[in-house]
Amino acid sequence: MRRQRTLWADIDRDCAAWAGDMTGKMVADLGCGTGGMVAELAHRVGPSGRTYAIDGTPQMLTETCTYADECGVVDRIATLEAKLESAQDFQLLRDELPPLDLIWAAGFVHHVPDQLAVLRLAGDLLAPGGRLLLAEGGIRPMALPRDVGIGRPGLEARLAAAEAEWFVDMRAELPGAVRAPFGWRAMLSRAGFSDIESRSFLLEVPDPSPELRADLAASYRQRVERAGDRLSDVDRAAWARLLDADGRTYLAERDDLHLLGVRTVHRGTG
Repeated sequence: MRRQRTLWADIDRDCAAWAGDMTGKMVADLGCGTGGMVAELAHRVGPSGRTYAIDGTPQMLTETCTYADECGVVDRIATLEAKLESAQDFQLLRDELPPLDLIWAAGFVHHVPDQLAVLRLAGDLLAPGGRLLLAEGGIRPMALPRDVGIGRPGLEARLAAAEAEWFVDMRAELPGAVRAPFGWRAMLSRAGFSDIESRSFLLEVPDPSPELRADLAASYRQRVERAGDRLSDVDRAAWARLLDADGRTYLAERDDLHLLGVRTVHRGTG
């Protein structure tokens, strides 16, 4: 997640800029992870504003504070530990937070059992006219050529398909999971938001550095492990060769990687 924070730093800045002037505002990052956007928001609210970093994992909140300190904005943030799944979770937040001018929520809503209910509860945290920026959807970053010379062509596309199957299974196994058979803009509308807009932000690195190539190898290793037996034996064997740091076909040694991805953000007024 630290690697992802560095990789997406420029996109975080662009997304925060799309939110408009935040000087002196009360803002929150729901599911803040390692704090990349928290630090960006803290810069933008200035010394008269406040940024609340909210996550259900204490380690993430500790990492967020460390990073905010490195960025010189730790005095502008406050942390709250919360699971962000139930009405009780959000009631605790309402008791702790002031009415918020802006909420940033990136990649956590799809992990909660009832996504629509959580969006409604998040809207209740906003001051009149406050906005929610929801980063969901987009296109997962891809970096490999279609034919890597090992196994069948289309290896990365099949990994993405296996991950899509994993996601369906993950959602189905959540206790109390509720299906939401509509897109994110429609979900925001059903949750009571208005003036809904969407914008996509491009991440492109046509010639990744050696450090980024090593990070990509680590990321692919995690993704392959998560996909597990949803990949064929042939594909798992091909990935094993690509991710063998001591082998002749190690992915991080390739000179033909081209990283390309898209983050889509949906903005609505509460």
